Amino acid sequence: MLAPWAPALALVLAAAQRVVPSWRQVPGDVDWFDGCGYGNEIIRGSISAGLEHNKVRKHVAMCLSHCGPPSCTLKAAETDCDCLKCTMFCLSRGSYVDSCLNNHTYDLCSSFAASIEQANSSSSASSGSCEVNCNGAVRPRLLPAALALSLSLCLSARFL
Repeated sequence: MLAPWAPALALVLAAAQRVVPSWRQVPGDVDWFDGCGYGNEIIRGSISAGLEHNKVRKHVAMCLSHCGPPSCTLKAAETDCDCLKCTMFCLSRGSYVDSCLNNHTYDLCSSFAASIEQANSSSSASSGSCEVNCNGAVRPRLLPAALALSLSLCLSARFL
């Protein structure tokens, strides 16, 4: 029989493996967040938009900490296919502030996926493919159309 404190110890040890990456831009590293979080700059001003930009960075860093173990970082996404997949997911859905998918992130993702595939194909250990969705698997927003369709069906059924 396990000691009563054993599950708590296991939880602490599991949490110790998860590291939340820093959300601040590291000088010399690739900036994944170019243009992210600035959607309402005209309405709210540049200071508020800067705060929103930092919030997107923090949310994505927290999202990345749940990939793994070990935790993924934006730097690891440049060379690891699984971290690149997680990065694109987190950029797409990791923040309530803004989705950070744009031409810049698409170009970075495509470039890193190609270099990962090239590195994997030169080594005999891996299959060579890095099947990452650089669009972040963004679903089209069909809610208004679906709502209108269901409303029209309900109304037509009511009058039959």
